[in-house]
Amino acid sequence: MTAETSREGTWLESIGLFQQTRAGDHQAAMRLLETSADPATVVHGLFRMLVVFLRGEDADKLERFVDASLRAGAPPLTSPVPGQTLAHAEGLAERLRGEVHLTAAMRELLAAQLPILATATRDGMPDVGPKRSMRVWDERTLIYNENTAGQHLANIRAGSAAVVAVIDRDALDGYRFVGTPQVHEGGDVFDAAVDFAAECGMKPPAAAVLIHLHEVHALAPGATAGTRIA
Repeated sequence: MTAETSREGTWLESIGLFQQTRAGDHQAAMRLLETSADPATVVHGLFRMLVVFLRGEDADKLERFVDASLRAGAPPLTSPVPGQTLAHAEGLAERLRGEVHLTAAMRELLAAQLPILATATRDGMPDVGPKRSMRVWDERTLIYNENTAGQHLANIRAGSAAVVAVIDRDALDGYRFVGTPQVHEGGDVFDAAVDFAAECGMKPPAAAVLIHLHEVHALAPGATAGTRIA
């Protein structure tokens, strides 16, 4: 993954954090930070957005808001996870320092089976469909060729996250990947998607979409079904 791709990925996470904060969904905002590979840069991006956003606000309104906040005092401290333990806190810190890494088993399943992509509209209506071009871009990123430029692309442009499920029905095994999508309509990523299409006998894509992974969940049946493993 290039430095430019990483920078764009963290900027998309900053935008997502702004959207969740604006919607008042503090837990979703916390989850985004918890799963980010570079939370400090994401928060820095949020600050830059807030600087621009607040320039257009009425100065008196902002002063009243600050005064009200001072009078109200600090909000109660609540753990983002009920019953949080020291072990959990240490695990969270480790995840913030680390990254999602696609294992050999994950790569093999993605290459052998048909991945299913899920996105959602702003109103929460899900859109689910197969993406035969879904493949591994690097150890923590997926990519697919967007050929139809339909509802999935519209949802992504509107800020939807991306969830990819891949299963082996015979082996009763599978994974669910959660990430932030990033649309490319030019540049190296798009050029690579065009080359992939030519090699596979597909039509040239309308766009290439990277999915920067935040979480991986196990889908094999049993006690660990649906649990996060990366």
